[in-house]
Amino acid sequence: MHRKVVKGKLKWGVGDKPNLKVRNATKVEVDGIKFRSKLEARAYQRLKDEGFNFEYEIETYCIIDKFEFQDQKIRAITYTPDFIDKDRRIIIEIKGFSNDSWTLREKLFKRFLTINRLDFTFYVVKNIKELELLIIDLKAMKNEK
Repeated sequence: MHRKVVKGKLKWGVGDKPNLKVRNATKVEVDGIKFRSKLEARAYQRLKDEGFNFEYEIETYCIIDKFEFQDQKIRAITYTPDFIDKDRRIIIEIKGFSNDSWTLREKLFKRFLTINRLDFTFYVVKNIKELELLIIDLKAMKNEK
């Protein structure tokens, strides 16, 4: 692996960039479910404690199909939300620190929901405070019904 510094920024050589799918995250297991971060595990526990019926990483969406370009096979772009409540049509993504691809993937997923007329409410939670605010909102929505 080789790196170089260009104008004060660390640059990785071609093919040497580390996997940044989940940055600064500690994997945790709760109720036999393996979470990718402590924040995801905490969200699961809070949602469960409040009586919500969210399932963890149950569905992967293909937001751009695989294709070929000039004899090169291009992989599909997929997205697996952290929590889904299909009955209430809610998707929750627990992000913490986002990686380089998240901003684009989030926009593509929102476009996918729009184009396919999938009427889900989509939340992105980045910290414990946002998680607690989401719980308050979900409880208020539950009481409205």
